[in-house]
Amino acid sequence: KNDKSSIDEPPEVELKDLPPHLEYTFLEGDDKFPVIIAKDLSIEEKAALIKVLKSHKQVIAWKLSDIKGINPEFCTHKILIEDDFEPAVQHQRRVNPKIHKVIKKEVLKLLDARLIYPVSDSPWVSLVHCVPKKGGFTVFENEENELIPTRLVTRWRVCIDYCKLNESTRKYYFPLPFMDQILERLAGNEYYCFLDGFSGYFQIPIDPKDQAKTTYTCPYGMLPTITCLSGCVMHRARSKEKTKRIHDSKIKDRVFNVGGRVLLFNSRLKIFSGKLKTRWSGPFNITQVFPYGTAELSQTDMTNFKVNGHRLKHYFGEDIPKMVVLDLQTFPKDQ
Repeated sequence: KNDKSSIDEPPEVELKDLPPHLEYTFLEGDDKFPVIIAKDLSIEEKAALIKVLKSHKQVIAWKLSDIKGINPEFCTHKILIEDDFEPAVQHQRRVNPKIHKVIKKEVLKLLDARLIYPVSDSPWVSLVHCVPKKGGFTVFENEENELIPTRLVTRWRVCIDYCKLNESTRKYYFPLPFMDQILERLAGNEYYCFLDGFSGYFQIPIDPKDQAKTTYTCPYGMLPTITCLSGCVMHRARSKEKTKRIHDSKIKDRVFNVGGRVLLFNSRLKIFSGKLKTRWSGPFNITQVFPYGTAELSQTDMTNFKVNGHRLKHYFGEDIPKMVVLDLQTFPKDQ
């Protein structure tokens, strides 16, 4: 197999017409590695831009095979089975004919979205259930003329019964951080909403080797899923762990070393008195860093104390940290 990259063998591309404010330029020769730049750049700006593009030519995707994407080891969901469990095939029970159309509609919707696909046989087969989704209330009279409130069935929800699969799956527990730690850790950083990580639905792909384990049966055949369903074990813990990874990638570096100077987020610790104190206190010197994320801080004329690393940020030597409210108690009364 020839594994030469696009840098070794530049692909031949067809150059299309561009809008009047854009133009082509080439990073090698007169016809290799074309890029599109703005036409109104000065000669100096154009030369500087081309120099930067040439120095980073290997990171540009010149063809589809150059786009590597996300490592599947990071983003796919694996279903690990305990050693003493065997595959279980649960045969579909009789379904009420009244909800056949409901199940068919749900199956066709998932097929169109390519979240499931049909198979003829599988070592793992789970059951499908159609349960009522209730909303709103109505009132009716019983035989004794009493008014009885009853919830209305607004629609039906198709659920997969993964009881047998969940029993045989290795349990995975992810310790979630406290919400106040998450919010305080974001203080002073770029805006990022933690709930944005939950905006995707059916977005975690299942490892191709484990897709057969999610097979369920219904009146329209056996259908394994390509992405995680909410009934599958480990889905909640795994999705929250991946959400936290995304969340942590959006915030600044939190690696602290002994001897470093840091600021302390002081909204709830009640270490210092005064209602008008700034939310960031310090700077403090780090005297010891513990492996579980806690750091010991010291300051002149104060005893050492320990705090969670989530409450710290690096101090870069400014007289007053940026984006910090001034401590009004340090000003004389005549100012």
